[in-house]
Amino acid sequence: MHILIIPSWYPKDELDLNGCFFKEHAHAMAESLDKVGVLSVTFRPLYHLFSDRLYFYREVELDGVVDTYRGFGINWFPKCHRAISLLHVYHGYKMFKEYIVKHEYPDVIHVQSSGYASFLARYIHKKHGVPYIVTEHCSAFQRRLVSEKASKYILSANKQASFCTAVSSALSDFLNAILPEKKWTVTPNMVCDDFFKIELSELKATKKFTFITVSMLNQNKSIDLVIKSFSRLVISGFDVKLHIIGDGPEKENLILLSNRLGLAKKITFFGSVARKVIPHEIVQADALIVASKFETFGVVAAEAMALGKPVIATRCGGPEDIVTKDSGLLIDSNSEEQMLEAMAYMVKHKPFFVPADIREYCYGMFSKKAIVRKYKSIYDSVKI
Repeated sequence: MHILIIPSWYPKDELDLNGCFFKEHAHAMAESLDKVGVLSVTFRPLYHLFSDRLYFYREVELDGVVDTYRGFGINWFPKCHRAISLLHVYHGYKMFKEYIVKHEYPDVIHVQSSGYASFLARYIHKKHGVPYIVTEHCSAFQRRLVSEKASKYILSANKQASFCTAVSSALSDFLNAILPEKKWTVTPNMVCDDFFKIELSELKATKKFTFITVSMLNQNKSIDLVIKSFSRLVISGFDVKLHIIGDGPEKENLILLSNRLGLAKKITFFGSVARKVIPHEIVQADALIVASKFETFGVVAAEAMALGKPVIATRCGGPEDIVTKDSGLLIDSNSEEQMLEAMAYMVKHKPFFVPADIREYCYGMFSKKAIVRKYKSIYDSVKI
């Protein structure tokens, strides 16, 4: 079977983490299918005018595993979704014709996240009859970062899709409400095999109980709430540490907050780290915290569980499908009191959370083997 993946965003190189999960999915599927290709069209914001080319250009990466066709341009119409969708179709279709000269027609097109990618997939479907499926990842619709009118226009391109799925129950429910013409199912994100390759016997017991967060440092991630709760935990007598991995607009504010609360020796800010380093950092901790206001999935929670680590997570959309009573604690968003209680409980009841059991559950739900099997079934169901 031949699958062409059309993502709404995709990493430009190995250092670009934007869309890295889409790349991992493509390479995972390539191990089980005859052929997998990627066609990515990206229109950058206007502030790239002085750091990128002004005209649309293409790059082709032929590695023999997942041949990747990338196109880049400037988004000259940031407020006009119809205009930019037409540009996506125009340039994307030219790239598609170039793709099929070398690779022939795909059996199925897989759109990774709605947006302008769906318009391109729909156009190819109308012109050539290639069926397409859609996996939705984006929280922008739920968070009202896109207007209702724009959301309905963008999502309308999925009406001709043969199959629609979302990465969490909360997102699926939202999409079923806003686009009732389609039935949105749930297919979770995949946890990379690297997280399962580390032997549980390698997990190091820390002298001080260490919490870890791995995220962008923005207001949605609520790391300030984690720090405030952590401060109260320390004041109450717990000998604990907090590792914060990630970068973002709130980083300086969070460092100032940490210092103001006298936690400079208790909290370590690591900044951005390479993706391949993340599992080794999580291994050094005792529990992961996800404190977001919104998450469509929250793959870092599943990645921590793959390493046998328990998780404290807010009920923010995605973690409700990931964290069970045996693998962690779910609390309300924006509740400093519940976060404090959960952190204290985690320290006191560490033996209750069995690493081998947490990993086994995670493997059955989110491993490459489990997710590839689900998608192969979906592809087979829509292939003409």
